[in-house]
Amino acid sequence: MRVIQRSRKALRELCCRRASPWRAATIVTAPALYEINPKTGHAKFIAPTDFGLASIVTVNDTVYALKAATGQVVTLDVATGQTSAVSDLDPAARLIGGATPARPDPEDRH
Repeated sequence: MRVIQRSRKALRELCCRRASPWRAATIVTAPALYEINPKTGHAKFIAPTDFGLASIVTVNDTVYALKAATGQVVTLDVATGQTSAVSDLDPAARLIGGATPARPDPEDRH
């Protein structure tokens, strides 16, 4: 599979050609953070960020992400898009498709 970046006109020409089972294209968009207005759906660009951030979760006001490309847990600064490594993922974990903060069961508290 080839990665192709083209102008809108070239993309229209590519999309309108007869599809061939031997030809494929992937349009790549640079990774970035956006703030979505829930009333209008308008997306406001905040900052560029790292490629391959998966499963982003907030725990105690800190935003964490799983960085698939490096196999790391990172913190994510949502104002700047910058990431900082926290730890490596356990290789035995393999693919992690989601994350959520763990909350203790109130009945377990003494």
